Amino acid sequence: MISDPIETLIRGFCEREWESKPFDRAIDIALDHPETIQRLAFAVMDQIPKGGTFFDAVLSFMPMADWTSVVQYALNVIDRDRINEAAASVIAYASLQCLQALHPHLRTIYRLAPNARSYYREWPWRESGKAHFVPLREIIQDKSQKAEDRQQAWTCLLETRDVENLQFAVSQAPAIDLNFRLRELGLPQTLHVDYFLRLVGFECHEGRFRQLYKSQVLHLRFSPEYFWDRSWHSWFRRNHPSWTLTPRCGTVSGSMAFGGQGEGACAVCGKTMHRLLRLDPVPPDLGVSNRPTLDLCTCLSCLGWEQERLFYHHDQQGRSENIAYEGPTIVPQFPTGPLRATQVVLIDAGPRWRWQDWALSNSRENLHRLGGHPCWIQGADYLKCPQCHRIMRFLLQLDSELPITDSEELLWGSGGICYCFWCDDCKVSGFHWQCT
Repeated sequence: MISDPIETLIRGFCEREWESKPFDRAIDIALDHPETIQRLAFAVMDQIPKGGTFFDAVLSFMPMADWTSVVQYALNVIDRDRINEAAASVIAYASLQCLQALHPHLRTIYRLAPNARSYYREWPWRESGKAHFVPLREIIQDKSQKAEDRQQAWTCLLETRDVENLQFAVSQAPAIDLNFRLRELGLPQTLHVDYFLRLVGFECHEGRFRQLYKSQVLHLRFSPEYFWDRSWHSWFRRNHPSWTLTPRCGTVSGSMAFGGQGEGACAVCGKTMHRLLRLDPVPPDLGVSNRPTLDLCTCLSCLGWEQERLFYHHDQQGRSENIAYEGPTIVPQFPTGPLRATQVVLIDAGPRWRWQDWALSNSRENLHRLGGHPCWIQGADYLKCPQCHRIMRFLLQLDSELPITDSEELLWGSGGICYCFWCDDCKVSGFHWQCT
């Protein structure tokens, strides 16, 4: 008699936990029989309430059509068992990969508060528009409600990113205790409306809202041979859906130059700059005008080490030149060569990978992307243009483990992400990175 792989996984984990190799078993199920992931999800929520990384990882392989039933099941489980971590994971990953499965349940999600103490508790409200405006407004304006509840409703409304909702939220801000959590922790009460707007990618200037990122997301697709095959991450680069990208509407670009030596010298150390990505041509809808090509370069030896932020002006041909640095030429503490040169293509992978998160991806997903909302590690930190002093729009992010030489990888500090911003008025790019 042939054993059921799902029953084998569940029974093995219940008896021997991680010694039963649940990760390997779950991935085999995901690759060989993705149509059974729904049943696996039900079984894990019922029998392994603490969940685990094997469960989080396998959700990325679940067919989109199955998210609706799995979300409903998870909410039923949470209604009976508020500390079921596996069910809470379903809600967390649905808020990244399948928001439409959550939107019919926003009242229930608000009441049950899965992931209540996490930074992603309000994510189910993304892209929900006016669907939950009235109940959130009632909580926000009801002064008999607890300060924590009013603030949560307020932040849920911000997460919709609907401009009319943002206008209402800002108008109510003086009556909301924005520093509730900080005061609970005994920390200085320094948060203000602008801080919360940045978290959802907006600024408000003279009553007008501006989105600080472009909604379209284009992932960089690398050849499988580009990365060094020496870590468990390599398996995901060969198999995870965000790495093995299938274009939603066709490949967005032809081959584009990635890595290698750039043009011009770094103003900080005097050495040749390093290319990150040459956009040739610049894709439409990225917020870059009057530059048919754009060569995004920086100095990997100086960025984040000698200078926290580096800025460059781009001429008519898109070439970059250092600006906003007036110090002496220095010898970098951590000199490095350029990224290994290759060619990449840009892919629109559709809505499933429009929202991603650095922590929840847990090094499994392709976070190399143009446009979309940044995957912050240390919180929202948009640069200001050194010429016009306006906040710059997010343009590009690059994750860690990019190969430099035969034996080295770029880690942006320690498993971090490099962020690139763009001021279209001044034709200026800016860079910094975050890490843990």
